[in-house]
Amino acid sequence: MSASYDYLPASVGSGSNTRISASFAGKVFMVRVYVSVAAILAADGGSSLASSTQITAAEDIGVYAIPKNTIVRRVRTNVITASTDTTATIDIGDDDDDDGFDSAVDITSDSTNAITIDGTDAYGTTGGNFYSSNDTLDVLFNNDTTNGVFNLVIMCYDLSDAAYDD
Repeated sequence: MSASYDYLPASVGSGSNTRISASFAGKVFMVRVYVSVAAILAADGGSSLASSTQITAAEDIGVYAIPKNTIVRRVRTNVITASTDTTATIDIGDDDDDDGFDSAVDITSDSTNAITIDGTDAYGTTGGNFYSSNDTLDVLFNNDTTNGVFNLVIMCYDLSDAAYDD
């Protein structure tokens, strides 16, 4: 059983470590989630994660609260600051499928720019994943990871009744 930890700070804005921007255009919206290993470790303070100095292999971090009645279509990973660990890969998914959106994304290279692939990734074969109840987008760390920063860009469709209100 892997450890699970939600990194969903209440603060949202250009200086926070999650959900730094969201743009709505009708029912389609994109969310950019800034993920910093150092910020996650600092926010946890050794209380939930196995270590206060690294995210240990198989730890699952909730990084974005997916609202109910949402389809998450794709997730793109863009490495900002590469991890200096010898090996550092992540899977992106949810509680039902740890790597439903992407698997084994290498975060040791600044040039990494991975995206959910139609026909390859589990949720890519179905056009995304529908969430009938609130959930989280999770990052599963496959290796002990001490540092690194990356953005997740999440393409979503809002299917709630509020999306149809005038």
